Amino acid sequence: MRSVSGPGLGGYWGSSGIVCQGSPIGAQTAGALVGPFTVSTNQDSVSLLVEPAGVLTDASGTAIDASAVVDGQELFLDLRASTSAGSATVTASAAGSSATGLIVSVPTTPGETPTADDHAQSFVLATPPTTTTDSDAAVQWAALAVPAIGTTLTDAADDDQVLPFTGGTLIDTVAYSGLEVGTSYTLNGVLMDRATGLATSITGSTTFTPTTADGTVEVDFTVPAGFAGQVLVAFETLVVTGDDTVVAEHADLDDAAQTVTVGPVPAIGTTLTDAADDDQVLPFTGGTLIDTVAYSGLEPGTSYTLDGELYDRATGLTTGITGSTTFTATESSGTVEVVLTVPGGYAGRTLVAFETLSTDGVEGAVAVHHDLEDAAQTIVVEPAAVVPAQTPQRLTGTGSPLDPGPVVLAGVLVALGLALTLRRGRAAAQTGRRRGLAR
Repeated sequence: MRSVSGPGLGGYWGSSGIVCQGSPIGAQTAGALVGPFTVSTNQDSVSLLVEPAGVLTDASGTAIDASAVVDGQELFLDLRASTSAGSATVTASAAGSSATGLIVSVPTTPGETPTADDHAQSFVLATPPTTTTDSDAAVQWAALAVPAIGTTLTDAADDDQVLPFTGGTLIDTVAYSGLEVGTSYTLNGVLMDRATGLATSITGSTTFTPTTADGTVEVDFTVPAGFAGQVLVAFETLVVTGDDTVVAEHADLDDAAQTVTVGPVPAIGTTLTDAADDDQVLPFTGGTLIDTVAYSGLEPGTSYTLDGELYDRATGLTTGITGSTTFTATESSGTVEVVLTVPGGYAGRTLVAFETLSTDGVEGAVAVHHDLEDAAQTIVVEPAAVVPAQTPQRLTGTGSPLDPGPVVLAGVLVALGLALTLRRGRAAAQTGRRRGLAR
């Protein structure tokens, strides 16, 4: 037995003393062993109870006999199968009481400390044999940080969620949480076609080792041409590097944050008219034509060049008459005009406008409209004017036209008589010369 003394009192610890030392030190989290708890007792052993019910183990995670815990033994609450936050109380119980056997001494002189040889009176404390002594220790723990990922998919060129029909690079920024610091992870991504729910052949992957449990990492996807008009959704799967076991995944076809729309293929259509009167007939002398080109599917903010050329519908060959304009699309759809100047020399011909749309950085034409039979882009040039034949006018003495009358007829007869007289005179003269020669 152990002696305990103080001013005015003296005594001994009984054989049933017990202490279950306080809450474990440091933050405790579900999904692990929570502890340690330490039991101090002068009994051979004590029993432990966990409320709510739980399993007690040693430091290695091996279950212990909770009814026979000895002095100085460390123990843990097994929460390896739990992910939720919670709390528990561990109670140690021993038979008897710590007060049993305690000797209380009264000093001979008030205020002095009694000793074994000098005290006025002593009392021995006792409790019933069924008495037990308990000691508690409480603990709380946080929920297990389960690994999780979420993604945001954008066009690397302008950070929006619309990709040109020609393709490009997408950046999937993946936010993660609950990872184990220092562990190598691999993030694998694939682009899905939202319309069909099927995977495309476009994939991306990155391997990283987090320095904090929460953070972000990027996965790149290269989208080739050929996906115009499709809606693509990024699916991401996180695994421990070298292990196919999925740690976390994000696969949601309806998540707008991980969705990108590929723009449609640009298209153009034209309407060709005479600038002078807005019809589709041009004078044979030539003039100016306006080709109003309606476009769709363009990338706002991108510069385009529209080239026009007139073709002869009868031959299918180019006339060499061209026009061009460069513009920057402010919206995906709109209109723009191309001016074509037609000189004289095309009288009677039917001309058709062909248009070609192009942009820097894209090989070949972005869109074309070449159709010899499209009436909307066709102009007819009038045939050359025919000068009418001059009809003789019968005039009066003042130059006014008159119907045939006596004056006109008389003038005609006089002219005819004069002509006959001149003819007869020339004939007589010729006869006289011949007679003179004969003599």
